[in-house]
Amino acid sequence: MDWREPGDLHRLNGAKEPEYRAAGYPYVPRNGPLQSIDELKLVMGMTPELYQRIEAALTIYSQRPSINVDTAPREALMALPTFDAENADAFVKARSGAFLDGSPTAEAGQAGSSELPSGTQPLSLVGIAFSIRAEPLVDGLPVLAREAVIRISGDAHRPYWILWWGDRPV
Repeated sequence: MDWREPGDLHRLNGAKEPEYRAAGYPYVPRNGPLQSIDELKLVMGMTPELYQRIEAALTIYSQRPSINVDTAPREALMALPTFDAENADAFVKARSGAFLDGSPTAEAGQAGSSELPSGTQPLSLVGIAFSIRAEPLVDGLPVLAREAVIRISGDAHRPYWILWWGDRPV
């Protein structure tokens, strides 16, 4: 958060310009939104091992300052202070009964029912960004990783926008 937030005050265990300078970094925090996922590697305390563990759950395209629990993968949920492995698993399982088009899934509600179970709200995907990764295999091994980041638009004529498209290391 200190990397993104303007001003000189830093959070507990955070770091602003004086801490980066004192640690010998040749740069200081942006004090604004990340411009790329790889920029997270510049944040003080980010190790290559930690980055590798969380990279699949990262995006700069959500336009949200925090995790969207409605769509976040299990690993991202477990980074929140209110989640551990057990309740993250339970939350993901319960969420899998969410409604994309207002109709129940096979797990949520009774077959043939068009009503939502009591207390359930339809899940709208409009405005949410998704990462799609394809890894074609040759002799059982990935030879290329192509990735796209899209945002659901809600427009029937253009149902999604491509935010990024490119190759990634396999």
